Amino acid sequence: MNEISLKAPAKINLTLDIVGRREDGYHLLSTVMQSVDLSDTVTITKTENQKILLTCSNPEIPTDHHNTAYKAVELFFSTKNISFEGIAVDIQKWIPSQAGMAGGSTDAAAVLKGLNQLYGNPYSSDELCAIAVQIGADVPFCVLGGAALATGIGEVLEPIKGLPEHISIVICKPPVGISTAEAYGAVDEHLEKVTPANQAAIVDGLKTEDVATVGNFLQNAFEQALENEEVSKVVEKMNTYCPLGCRMTGSGSAVFALFEDAQEARDCAFGMAEYGAVFICHPC
Repeated sequence: MNEISLKAPAKINLTLDIVGRREDGYHLLSTVMQSVDLSDTVTITKTENQKILLTCSNPEIPTDHHNTAYKAVELFFSTKNISFEGIAVDIQKWIPSQAGMAGGSTDAAAVLKGLNQLYGNPYSSDELCAIAVQIGADVPFCVLGGAALATGIGEVLEPIKGLPEHISIVICKPPVGISTAEAYGAVDEHLEKVTPANQAAIVDGLKTEDVATVGNFLQNAFEQALENEEVSKVVEKMNTYCPLGCRMTGSGSAVFALFEDAQEARDCAFGMAEYGAVFICHPC
């Protein structure tokens, strides 16, 4: 096999707490993450040119070593000194950038998983996650997918039961983007604004498929600290469609709303079109 294509799913954060900071400056998280079926497509091809060639359908995405997918190729081959002849990676982007949906992290995870299959699975799942955390905090979760309670800097993962498949998730990404550095800076500066999440209520609600409880306890420390006007407008408008719950995901700026009724989700998506890029997806 010389080529493989994989779906690279986005994620949402049902809760996100900042619980401390390490001596090296990295923030410690406690967050419940859920994969959704809004996905990029990553195609990996073996070549013989001794180079890493990265292409992307979004011209604004870097295609050099600044891209997490490029870093994933480098680390895959350097960690076990696997013979490198050349790799081409093509990314068809659907996940919006600067959205808090792990768009770059999931592409890197897909590259690690795809390369592992192409080269006969030299790495175990744990070994892939050990490589993944060197690329970014969300990459280990994207390697595993599903739903998980993540702690540490995001690399300590406890798989949990996720949202039921019938739940519709409407996502709206406003034109404004929020950098991860900006989001962490806001938390450091305005920690007094952040209310701790009830992680236990979310996990118990997922376990029993009590989606009303899950929706009621959605929380995001970044959203509270940032108080971004564009994000607030999206949340306010989404809530007029009476979802189970509505929150910004990750470091933003995308906002998601949960619905049990598919028609209500479609009505919300239609009404949100003027606020940004809108997607309807489901847990995966």
